[in-house]
Formats: sequence, C-alpha cells, structure tokens
Amino acid sequence: YYEFTNNGTISTTTATSTALTLADNSNNSFSLRTKDITGNWSTAATVTAEISTMPVVINEVAWSGNSAAYSADEWIELYNRTGKSINLANWILYSATDLSPYITLSGVVSARGYYLVERTNDETISDIAADWTGSFGSGGLINSGENLILSRASSTIDQVPYCYNWCGGSSNYYSMERYEPDTVGTNASNWGTNNATIRNGRNAGGGNINGTPKARNNVNYLINKGNSVSSNLTLYASGSPYLVDYSIQTFNASSTLTIEPGVVIKFNNNAGLSFANGAKISAQGTADNPIVFTSFDDDTYGGDTNGDTASTTPYWGGLRIDSPGAESVISNAVFRYGGRAWTDGQANLHIANSSAVITNSIFEYSKIYGVRLSSASTTFSGNIFRHNNNSEEGSSTGLYAEGGNLTINSNSFSNNRRGLYIANANSTSVNSNTFTSNTNEAVSYNGKLGSFSNNSGSGNGVNAISLSGTITQNGATTTLAANPLPYLLNGGVTVAASSTLVVNSGVAIKGWTINSLSYLNVYGNLVVSGANFSDIVFGSMFSSPAKGNWGGVRLYSGSYSNISGATFEYAGTAMTYNGSSLNLANVKFNENTLGLSADPASLSYPVNVSNITFTDNTATTSPGGLW
Repeated sequence: YYEFTNNGTISTTTATSTALTLADNSNNSFSLRTKDITGNWSTAATVTAEISTMPVVINEVAWSGNSAAYSADEWIELYNRTGKSINLANWILYSATDLSPYITLSGVVSARGYYLVERTNDETISDIAADWTGSFGSGGLINSGENLILSRASSTIDQVPYCYNWCGGSSNYYSMERYEPDTVGTNASNWGTNNATIRNGRNAGGGNINGTPKARNNVNYLINKGNSVSSNLTLYASGSPYLVDYSIQTFNASSTLTIEPGVVIKFNNNAGLSFANGAKISAQGTADNPIVFTSFDDDTYGGDTNGDTASTTPYWGGLRIDSPGAESVISNAVFRYGGRAWTDGQANLHIANSSAVITNSIFEYSKIYGVRLSSASTTFSGNIFRHNNNSEEGSSTGLYAEGGNLTINSNSFSNNRRGLYIANANSTSVNSNTFTSNTNEAVSYNGKLGSFSNNSGSGNGVNAISLSGTITQNGATTTLAANPLPYLLNGGVTVAASSTLVVNSGVAIKGWTINSLSYLNVYGNLVVSGANFSDIVFGSMFSSPAKGNWGGVRLYSGSYSNISGATFEYAGTAMTYNGSSLNLANVKFNENTLGLSADPASLSYPVNVSNITFTDNTATTSPGGLW
C-alpha cells in the first residue's frame, strides 16, 4: 500500500491515483512512499506545488503618460505574486475596449518581481530597463478609460475594469496603482492614484515620474488604503514598511490595531494615528524585532522610502490614544521624531483618559515630549526615554504627565531637556529609575506626592527630584522614602493642614535660591524619623554650600512636628516655629544664618528637646538663650 502525506497529514491507500482540492494562493508539499509485502518501505518521493489562479497581475498603469512633454510615454507594470519565476511566452495583454493595445508578451518575470511594458521604446522610463517595448496601437491608451485584460491560453488571469476616466491615476500624469496585488483587479476600489510621496524612475527628459515602475506601489504602503478603521486590523511584518500619509488616521468603534513584531510604520508630514471610542492598539514586538513608529524621512528603519539618499528627519504628528475604557499594550517598540500635530500633545505618544501598559520601548527625538499623559492610567516599565531635547522647545521632556494614575518603574531617562515631569497625579509610583545627562531636572514633581524610591541619577542639570506645590493631601499620610537622588524644595513646598508628611531615614532634602527661596511650609504634621544626626539631612542644593542657600522649615499654627535624627544646614533660618510645639531629639543645626526661631505662642507649649547640637551658625536661636 501507499503512505501519502499531504501538507503534513498522513493517510494510506491502495489506490494508484487520487484527486485533491487545493486552496488558491497556497503552498503545498506532498510525499509518497510504498510498503511492499515483506514490510519494506521505499524512499519517499516529495514534490511541492504553489497554487495561484492569479499568478501575475496588472499592477500599475500610466495611462496619461509621464508629463506634459511626454504624454505619449505610457507604460504598464505587471507583478508576479508567486514565489517562482514565470515564463510569459504567449501571454496576452490587451484592451477589451478597442484592442489597442494588443500585446503578445515574452520573457520571464521573476518571483515577486515586476515586468515593465513601455510604449514605443525603452526611453519611456529612461533609467529603468523595460521587459517589452513597442506600439500600444492607434493612439495608445484612451484617457477616458479602458478595460485591460491579462490572459493566458484564452483564460483571463487578471483585468482592470472599465471606469470613466479610469479607476485611478490622473490626467496630470500620476499613475494608477493597485492597492493590493492579492485582491482581484476587477474591484474598482482596489485602484488608487500615486500622489508622489513615494515614486520611482525618470522620464525621457530626466524628470521624476509620478509612479513606481518596477517598485512597490505608493498606495500599497498605506494602512487600510488610508481610510479610518472601525473593525479589528492586523499589520503583518510581510507588508512592512507601512505609510500614513499627510493625515491623522483614526481607529474607533472598539477596534483593535494589532501589529506584528518587526513592522515599521512611517509617517509623512503631520500624519499620525488616533485611537478613540473604545479603540486600542496592541503593538508587541520583540527585542530582536521591535515595532517602529518614525518619520517618513528617517532612513534608519524601513530604508530610504523618500528616495532622497539623505538622512533627513522632519517631525511627524504622533500617536494619540484617547479611548476611555480600553487598555492598549505596547512593548518592544521604538518611537522617533513624533509630536508635530495636536497642539495639546506634541509627543511621540500621547495617552489621554485611557489605560495603557508600556514596556521595554524607546521614545526618542520627539518635537517636545517623548510621551505625554493626560489623566491616564498607565504603567511604564523597562523603557528608554532619550534625546527629547529639541533646542527650540523649552519644555522638552522624556515623560510628561498631568493627572492620572501612574506606575513608572525601572526606566532610563537620558539626554532629555528634562527627564520626568509629573503634576497633580491621583496616584504615583516612581521606583528604580535612572536619570543621566538631562539638561535640566532629573525629575520635576508638582502636587500630591506618591511613592518615590531607589531612583538614581548623575550628570543632570538639576540632579534631584524637584518638588513644588502642596505635596500632601488632607486626611492622608505621605512618606518620603530614600532615593540616591535627593529631593529638592523648588520654592515654597507645602504640607497641608490635617495631613502628615513622614520623612524616612536615608532621605536628603535640599533647597536653593534659584527661581525663589526654598521653604518647607508645614500646616499639618511633620514626622522626621531618623536616629542619628546623619540619618536625614536638610541642606543646600549647591555644590559649594553656604549659609542662607535656602529658606528653611516653617511650622505654622495648628501644625505638629516630631523631629529626630536629622541635620539642618546652610539655611537662612533652619527651623521656624509659629504657634507650633517644639519636639526635637538628636538634631544638629550646622552653618545656618539662624539655627532655630520660635515665637511666644510656640514657647507656651511644653518644649520637648534632647541632644540638640549647634555648629558654626551665625546665631543659634531666636529668642536667644533657648539652649
């Protein structure tokens, strides 16, 4: 009997022949071996077969010629969709409208290759060799439209339907291009117009042709033909790179854009992607095959698509997600040169009112923001934010966030104008991030403070976590945890009434006189919980510190403090009590203009102090003689 293997499926038979039904556009593998009556197997015979009822298609038609001076220089491009070379001997390309042209083809079109038919001679496209040249008949192609047919052995393989003034192209010498070679040519919507974004070849006079002879069609780069998307869509690596041209392409109606690893999407001019009304993106690349979003003019990824042979990189619009109720996922992706569109975004990636998880990705060279978040619930882990430092934009930032719920862990911020900016977040966890060589602040934070721990940095213009505004919330406790980076009081920083600020051992809090004098203004509770003088330090941000470098800590009426194991140095007045009780233990005042000031209301409370040391202050206390 026989053992027959059909695309991996094994069957046995005693028949000497069998019939198979194979899918169109399929690659198939078959093997056959025989077992004799003694149980011996023959060597298997294996064959492969690629099935295609549309192996070669009409791919592009320059029905209006190449320019006003060369309007008779018409050409037609064929494309081999298969993985094998095809001999076109006795294939016919003709017009069913008027049999002009009527061309008997010859020669071979290579696998996934092009076959160029030029009217008259090979100067029609002066820098690309034709595969066939000759007459297109009386008058050539009719500008009002024709029905072109490609046939073999009297069987129609492909055709261009009749459309009035053709189904694409223009009388201004832009070619008609096929969107998808795998979609039938009789579908009029499968034809579009080259718009000169991507073009190839030169006319007889050396000028650029508004078409793509013997190259991928301009319209074939587009996502969903450039139209908005309202159903699930997948971008495959086999179709990369893709192009979003001139406009914002919108995804809505709860659609999901899924992108395979290795895909490159390029954006021309103000082009971008927008996700709204429940739409989301799932772009999960790999370390070896990241997904890339970049400028059309960026040659680093996806090749020299604009054909200028130079690595120019103007900005593109950016990617915006404003889709409440949907969670997008992005991993192992690269975002470059975004931020030209959306005046409220101007980022490679802008997420507003939405949820997203973003890991192991790179955000670089943005117009202003590597990433911008607006009331978003997001997790960022293992990402790189770098070179977001446009010299024309003073607020350029690696990651800029306003509002929302933020988890930002184990990321790297380098060579940005500012590393990380957060304002008025509902909740924040910022842990184990690294900040290096950012021009201004490593971190700038305004509003209710979340969790900061184990964040480190070096070489930043302001090598600190810069705090401003009111950093606590009524009825809640906020804890300053230790970081290799110090905290900087940027101006007057406030502890709100009926709230508590706890400062853990290992914390360094610094102040300065730049912009405005630094103060910690306490209206609620302040708990400084060290044991020894060196456990917690309130001091100067300057590399060469001096007395009066910052304002100091001010405790106002109604506040409470319990301060132990800390040093206060280089302030104007290190501690000022205004109607607040003194509770100090193991505290050192060093090189301040004035160590401690207490008003009569404060001194009316019991004074609980122990092991207080004053060194090199201009004055120790006011009023004098408290110690």
